[in-house]
Amino acid sequence: MLVMIPEGSEFCPVGMDRLKCVILLDISEDYSRQRLSERISHRDEVGNNNESYSIDCCLSIFKNQTLQACKMIDDDEKLRVIDGELNNDEILEDILELFDQMISNKLVGEFT
Repeated sequence: MLVMIPEGSEFCPVGMDRLKCVILLDISEDYSRQRLSERISHRDEVGNNNESYSIDCCLSIFKNQTLQACKMIDDDEKLRVIDGELNNDEILEDILELFDQMISNKLVGEFT
């Protein structure tokens, strides 16, 4: 498990040495907006009346927190990026190929 602890304006990784791999499904901002909009439109919650603001908040959190953590993981050469705009079968195939590489120790060395 990787826990990010804020330290000033930077994040300090805890457990990074045990982290083997992180998969980032890479999609465009437009595709992200489309998917979030679809998800929000299917929800039936009271007070969910500002779809644009909600989507902007989600994307802001992703850019400011998730991508910052991914950058640190990438610096440690443990980030694997998969095209998230492929069809589901192609994404699954890419993920399974990545797992095969991990299991055969081509990617991250021996598991402990």
